[in-house]
Amino acid sequence: MKKFFENVFSFLKKNVFVAYSMALVFVIPLILFASTYYNITQFEKNFNHLLQTKALLLENVFMSMITEEDLKGEVLQVKIGKIVKENSDVAEIKILQFNEKETNYTIIASSNENEVNAVSSDIKDMLAVSVPEGIASVEAIGDERFWEVSKSLKTQAGKLLIIKTKLSLRGVDQAFSQSVARAYWILIIASIVLVLLVTNYARLSRYVLLFNKMKEVDQMKDNFISMASHELKTPLTAIRGYIDLLQTGAGEKMEQEDKGYLDNIQISADRLKNLVSDLLEVSRLEQNRIPFKPKEVVALEIVEKVVNALAPQAKEKNLKFFIETDLAKENTGIFVDPDRFEQVLINLAGNALKYTSKGEVKIKVHENQKRLVFSVEDTGIGMNSKQKERLYEKFYRIKTKQTKSVEGTGLGLWITKELTEKMKGEIEVESMEGVGSKFIVSFPKK
Repeated sequence: MKKFFENVFSFLKKNVFVAYSMALVFVIPLILFASTYYNITQFEKNFNHLLQTKALLLENVFMSMITEEDLKGEVLQVKIGKIVKENSDVAEIKILQFNEKETNYTIIASSNENEVNAVSSDIKDMLAVSVPEGIASVEAIGDERFWEVSKSLKTQAGKLLIIKTKLSLRGVDQAFSQSVARAYWILIIASIVLVLLVTNYARLSRYVLLFNKMKEVDQMKDNFISMASHELKTPLTAIRGYIDLLQTGAGEKMEQEDKGYLDNIQISADRLKNLVSDLLEVSRLEQNRIPFKPKEVVALEIVEKVVNALAPQAKEKNLKFFIETDLAKENTGIFVDPDRFEQVLINLAGNALKYTSKGEVKIKVHENQKRLVFSVEDTGIGMNSKQKERLYEKFYRIKTKQTKSVEGTGLGLWITKELTEKMKGEIEVESMEGVGSKFIVSFPKK
């Protein structure tokens, strides 16, 4: 048993939120119940005092109305009946007169007519005489409780009378019972709500821990990718250097088959270089380590530079690759990082050329509501709506028969989107399967 409690204590010490939650489940309902019960008890006490005061006030008023003549007839009986009828909480009123010969008290009037002329044997009648302000006590008859208040007085003729009033506490008891029942229900509902809240809190706590763990793992992944990419660049540079050396030194002496092998090595090294570059770019973007140096540039000049750089790729595939615009160069000023803007256009135009086997690729430049818009349009394979939804996911590539031979890492569009948005630009895509795609980027015009 001791070990069990030690284990529980150790668990709660390690998981403070669990101990806190358990404390809430027990402490808050207890506070609510204690507060409610205290208020109800005070209410009952105050109400009892109010009833007692009412009884004494009623007796004082009644006694001030009694005359010597009333004691001789049935007027008292009528007055008592009227009072009981008009006050629902008055259960009984009696008037007793001291009998000097018999030294006892005789009931001369009562709300219960059967008691009239009967002798009282209640010891409290004697006590009422010795306490001028009257006495009060609670008595129970069956399941009902009553406040009984007795007060003595003397008539002008010197006769000693006692007036006894019995007030029912049924209404108070019912209200008290209902309030206690409501307090229990509130306690139960509050406990259920707290348990649900604590359960939800525990679930959220687990999610927070999981989220923090995922962030930690993600950070470790980014650090690993960054380190691995940097480490890969050194041997890649050496491999490419040796390839160039072999191609230059061997020249015509190299067999045609050997040249093919060397070309394949060159292609693989280039693919690996592109992958490493993309991984490094992703890592830097995620960690906000890419410096942006925005300045006002003439966008059309950069577009022409991109078209000239990619023209050999278009010529190799026999594609028309051109710029379409009706704007003068001086009207194409935007505020961006020129190198990153060029990278965005190269990624989009390069993708368009890769996925277009015939037809054309054009970069259209136009103005729309004080924004300069660049749309890269192709007549390639296009894509459907489901493929467009995942287009900007890291490492996602459209897998069809037509894309099997197309090389890529699936990182280019993610990088493009991140670069565009970090330069306060917007990117969107329009595409139709089998018809072509149009990627649109826009930036505020200066």
